[in-house]
Amino acid sequence: MKTTEKHYTLTRRSLLKGMGSVSLLGLFGSRMRYANAGSKVNMGFIYVGPRDDFGYNQAHFEGKSGVASQAWVNAFDQESVPETVEVQKAMESMINLDGAQVLFPTSFGYFDPHILKIAKKYPEIMFRTAAASGTKRSTLKTSVVISAISTNRCMSPASSPD
Repeated sequence: MKTTEKHYTLTRRSLLKGMGSVSLLGLFGSRMRYANAGSKVNMGFIYVGPRDDFGYNQAHFEGKSGVASQAWVNAFDQESVPETVEVQKAMESMINLDGAQVLFPTSFGYFDPHILKIAKKYPEIMFRTAAASGTKRSTLKTSVVISAISTNRCMSPASSPD
């Protein structure tokens, strides 16, 4: 009898993709508290560059794709949005036209003043970012998703040290 062995190679990209998906699922695994049973949560993702840049934006796109595979998620995105008032327009469009309940503007340059301004205008929307830091985030309904190989945990303003 002949046995065949399968060898799997774990690449850095596949590890990061998996960790990103697990982190996002951890945030929303129990669904959002205001989502009705049987309804989908509308999530918008905004990237500063192209989603196929083989780097930062692509990693976020792959994380979004992993979350979008869940039956309770309706995910949509917009790429190559500059760190100007254009991101505010993109966020408002996702909220008003697409019904976004959660927004993931992924660039550091989106946070201050853009996310801060839109979050004040739409307090019912949940904002998540991988790039913000400091105390300003604790005054809004925002949080920071921090994925690290050593900790692999999600932090929110209530639990993160400033």
